[in-house]
Amino acid sequence: MKTKFLFILFNSLFIFLLLVSCSPDKDQTELDLLIDAMHDSSLKLEKNHPSIETTHFAYNSDENTFYLGLTFKDDKVPSLDQLKAIFDEYLFKAAEVTNENDWKIAFENYAINFEQLLTDNKTKLLAIKKINSEEIELQSN
Repeated sequence: MKTKFLFILFNSLFIFLLLVSCSPDKDQTELDLLIDAMHDSSLKLEKNHPSIETTHFAYNSDENTFYLGLTFKDDKVPSLDQLKAIFDEYLFKAAEVTNENDWKIAFENYAINFEQLLTDNKTKLLAIKKINSEEIELQSN
């Protein structure tokens, strides 16, 4: 009887360990969800803000940095207050896929560069959110 109990216990433990080892990496799964959500959120910006002509999204895994590139109609950049509202909306919508549902927590371990894409294939930094920061630092250049 005791042998049968030990056999069942060890088999259950083995199956549990096998299932845990086969499950996907939680951090990678969350990152994949964030990447997809940020891409989707960037496309919604084009629809929700008439001043935005196009959006472009990228992620650099070596630097843990997301990039949001924006082109504006007639190259007219919105005011700093309008930009801040756009960036907050973008991050808020993207963070909805996380358990935190708060972009300041969801993107704590990532940097985010917000850039204007210029017609000569150059970029102009509009704002940055640094790793371990909860602030979007608007650039006034």
